[in-house]
This record gives sequence, C-alpha cells and structure tokens, in this order.
Amino acid sequence: MTDVAVVMPCHNYGRYVRDALLSIAAQTMPPAEVLVIDDGSTDDSLSVLEGLEQELLGVMALRVVSQSNSGVAQVLNRGVQMTRAPYVMFVSADDIARPQLIAQLHDALEHHPEGGYAYPKMCLFGDESGIQLTYPFPAGRLTAA
Repeated sequence: MTDVAVVMPCHNYGRYVRDALLSIAAQTMPPAEVLVIDDGSTDDSLSVLEGLEQELLGVMALRVVSQSNSGVAQVLNRGVQMTRAPYVMFVSADDIARPQLIAQLHDALEHHPEGGYAYPKMCLFGDESGIQLTYPFPAGRLTAA
C-alpha cells in the first residue's frame, strides 16, 4: 500500500465505472484509499458503485460518497478535502489504468521532490486509438486568475 489516494468523480458512468475501479484494484502499488464521489448520477452509477463496495471489500479501501450534482471541479476539491493521503491521484470513471500507473507516478514524485505533480501519457481506446499527445503542463493553470 502507498501513500496515494485515488479520487474518482462519477456522473452517469455506471457503464464504465466497474472497469475503472477494477483497474485500480489491479495496481502493482495499491492505493491507500479510493474515494468515488457520485455527482448526482441519474443512471445506475450509484447501484453499480454500492455493489462494487461489497465486491471489493478486503481488496482495496473503497469509499463511495453520493451528492447532488455540483460539477467535476467541486467533486475533485471535495475528494482532496476528504482524504488524508499526502498524494492524490485523479482517475475518471471512464478511465482504465495500466497496472503500474500509481507506482510510476509515485516514484516520479519521490525521485523529484521539487515537483508538485506528475501525470502520465494517455492511451486512447474505443472510438479512438493511439497515445494522446501531452505537453509540459504549466503550474499556473492550476490557480485561478
């Protein structure tokens, strides 16, 4: 287990969230906790998540929180506030993480303590394929103007 918390916003992603959470459960470096915040879904997301809470009991520390719809920025902020882990990783409910994702990002930050964040390249699947181009991410984008 690591000192990384995974925060996953979920809004009407009942058809995807199972695969996303199973990919987190399969990490070579398990997260300290996984917090999924259902943001007022009107599909079966909440019932899928409640079933996964039971299914993954003992596999990973999964906590599901339900709230009225407030938007992804509010969900992510709430997730950060709810965890005590020193590292927080955001994973969307329609993402599938490769097994070394947490380990690689954790190691990057541990080996570069001057860094404030790390992010991976994104491999597209479904209607699109290939590796998503990424560019250096300016920290100034993380603050409000």
